[in-house]
Amino acid sequence: MKAKKLHFNLSFWLLLFFITSCKEEHEDVLPGLYISSTEIESFPGDTIVISGTASNYVGLSTIRFSNGKINLNGSYNLDNHKPTVFNFDYRVAIPQKISFGNEDIIVSVIDKNGLETTKTILLKYIPDTEAPTLKGSIQGQVNLDLNTTSGSAIWELDLKVTDNRGLKEIHLEIPKSSTDIIKQLTGRSGEFKQRIEFTEKGKYPATITISDLEGNNTIINTIINVAEPEVEDPYSDYANMYIIQTEESPNNYFMGYYQFMKRTGAFQYSANIYAPKANTLVAFTAKQTIVEDYWGVSPSNDTKLMNKNGVVKPVKILQKGYYTVSIDIENHTYSITPFSTAGITSYGTVSITGSNYTTIADWALSSPMTKVENDNPYRLAMDVGVKTGVEAKLSFKDQTTNVMWKGNGTSWFVANSGSNTGFISTDNNVTITFDTAILWVTVEKQ
Repeated sequence: MKAKKLHFNLSFWLLLFFITSCKEEHEDVLPGLYISSTEIESFPGDTIVISGTASNYVGLSTIRFSNGKINLNGSYNLDNHKPTVFNFDYRVAIPQKISFGNEDIIVSVIDKNGLETTKTILLKYIPDTEAPTLKGSIQGQVNLDLNTTSGSAIWELDLKVTDNRGLKEIHLEIPKSSTDIIKQLTGRSGEFKQRIEFTEKGKYPATITISDLEGNNTIINTIINVAEPEVEDPYSDYANMYIIQTEESPNNYFMGYYQFMKRTGAFQYSANIYAPKANTLVAFTAKQTIVEDYWGVSPSNDTKLMNKNGVVKPVKILQKGYYTVSIDIENHTYSITPFSTAGITSYGTVSITGSNYTTIADWALSSPMTKVENDNPYRLAMDVGVKTGVEAKLSFKDQTTNVMWKGNGTSWFVANSGSNTGFISTDNNVTITFDTAILWVTVEKQ
């Protein structure tokens, strides 16, 4: 009996010693610290996130983050709960108005016994090579009319600018008028409003420099052209307008000479067109006639759009190709930008169908149309016979894909059903041209 009691007491004390020994062994273990990224790229004004995991057998007390250069001195106080594992995502705002190179961020974890583990994160500076951005644009020449009553012309400048990190200033220089204005900016977006007065006719070169905090500049050069006012004919904010190619005659067309321009805003209109050659000439009308309101450029200033039939010159498109032409008749401006056909399907078996043709049975399919130009798969044409004096209905169908196009007088679109537009010819033979890139159709005399 005594032997059993002795054996029990010995086992108890051995177990107690084992537990105590394990606990004492863990008391000396340094906290574990895992950092998900040991290098972080950043810049002034940025926000970074330090992510990781801290762990310890006895419980955690504090996690600290520090760097004097970026004014970082933060921590997690864990004394209330003393967790054995703690996952963290610590956000750090990098001050906007500092400069730094490569810096070490110190991350320290301390357990409840005061044992500490420290790791460093390399904060790498990313140079700023991106210049500020001007929202919108300024024409290469700004045209101002000299008011005959006040004797002055006013340039109302309203610029909105942005930068990926931080703006510094906008500098406006017009040496000929002794204008030199600098406005300080802060943040990543800014505005510059200025009213510049001119009291004499002439051309005034102007330079606008937009600078960011890193010294990147965006420079805009323009010429302010101050001239006697040119009288133009009255105009309205039309529901739509038309663009025409002035080297062609409307008398040679039964359809499509006046290409529809969509209203995109007050007094603003736009259309996609094809310029068939270099130096294609275009003008703009409010109705399908060239004897009433007619827009072109001023005879003395080819950047100023105005309404003066018999006086204005056509707008010149310098290179052959597809373009988006936009006009603002109130501000007397226009723009011509390339229109990309990338991604637009070209069709190789497009046929004409309709009624009142002499070479195509009513609603039968013609043979496939042929390319107008070998290097352009979108412009297709065919010579057809047509009955005169009656409306010839017109639509198109691709025999390979069964895609069908119909028109409504102002536009062409994909449709397998619905009414069909038409034309009345005074000639027995016409040429029908269909541009599947910009969806426009012309019918002209052969």
